[in-house]
Amino acid sequence: MKICLWNVRGASKDKFIPHAWIIVEDHRPSILVMVETKCEEYRAREVMYRLRFDDCKVIPSTAKRGEFGFFGRRSETSYVERHAAKLTPPPPQTPWLVMGDLNEITSQADKQGGRPFRFSQCKDMNNFVDAAGLVDLGYDGCPFTWTNARDGAALIRERLDRALVNSPWLHIFPHTKVHHIPRTYSDHAPILISLDNPKVDGPSLFVVKKFEGRDHFLTSIKNWNQNVFGNLYYKRKRLLARINGIQLALANKYSGFLVNLERDLLKQLDDILNKERLIWAQKAGMNWRKYADYNTKYFHILAKIRKSKGKILTLQNDQGEWITDQTSLKSLAVNYFNKLLQTTHVFSSFKNSGLSPCKISDTDKTNLIREVTMEEVKSNLFSMDPIKCPGPDGIQAVFFQKHWDS
Repeated sequence: MKICLWNVRGASKDKFIPHAWIIVEDHRPSILVMVETKCEEYRAREVMYRLRFDDCKVIPSTAKRGEFGFFGRRSETSYVERHAAKLTPPPPQTPWLVMGDLNEITSQADKQGGRPFRFSQCKDMNNFVDAAGLVDLGYDGCPFTWTNARDGAALIRERLDRALVNSPWLHIFPHTKVHHIPRTYSDHAPILISLDNPKVDGPSLFVVKKFEGRDHFLTSIKNWNQNVFGNLYYKRKRLLARINGIQLALANKYSGFLVNLERDLLKQLDDILNKERLIWAQKAGMNWRKYADYNTKYFHILAKIRKSKGKILTLQNDQGEWITDQTSLKSLAVNYFNKLLQTTHVFSSFKNSGLSPCKISDTDKTNLIREVTMEEVKSNLFSMDPIKCPGPDGIQAVFFQKHWDS
């Protein structure tokens, strides 16, 4: 089981969804906790559906604290709802996990830049931790979870987000670990709490379907995809690894070059997210310009729905019976089109009707038998919708429209 906590303002914006989906897709948390979201409950439920969680619990803001949003599966959120708002420690033998933006640091090692750390500023938090018998789980990843995003001497980084547990918790979950996910959207980095031993997955297989008669084209396009366009999933993964490495390096020493490089990589990450959204919009057969603010997973689901709608599962024959057997369905479809494209007329009475046959002019005859010009092909090609149904070769019109001149 994994729990992810993220202090993220701006969750009401559509740009937030792709960044949140990266966390859900790459780390698959059972519970996602968002703090200080500055959004209403209806927006929280919309985010819940987009990220494909089963339930959510929203704690509205008060004068002393901001909004909390819990997204999870039904079995986990029921526990969260019972214990989320309690401020006093539970009984001594109760397993307890405290996580969040505590807005305090405990040593100079938790801070870089700004005024020097003073022990008196965390006195209240230390007293609470000691009274509750809590211990810091530590972390792996970048040591700082918050930044003011300033340049030069004005830059400040602090470890404000952390996870604390008591002894009964470690007895039940001895392998609990905390990982700082690279910061991409908010000024806070998400933190991931894993309760079990991590699984080591092997590399996934990349399978390319073989299309008869187009081997040369597919070989060329595969090489182009790998060497020029690139696999977006691995590009995104590599970018996140580079961002994480830069943030680790900046935690040790400030570098203007690395700050600028981090900004450039974040822009590249946004560009990849836009490309992924465009690709899935094309697969879903939708106008991506009209629905550009929808997230990639939305188009992914639509593409699956569209694919399932293209399957014929049952047909009605001439006797009114519904056929479901796949072999019988094929025979029924072939026979239907054979009859449709054949004629049942044995003779024609046109010769004896006394009517003069219709004739076309010589000019029309010439136009019918002349060769098709490239101007006509181009005119018809560019009148087609770019991402609608592909031709017999499986390629959409947008490919030929984009590369017509080349």
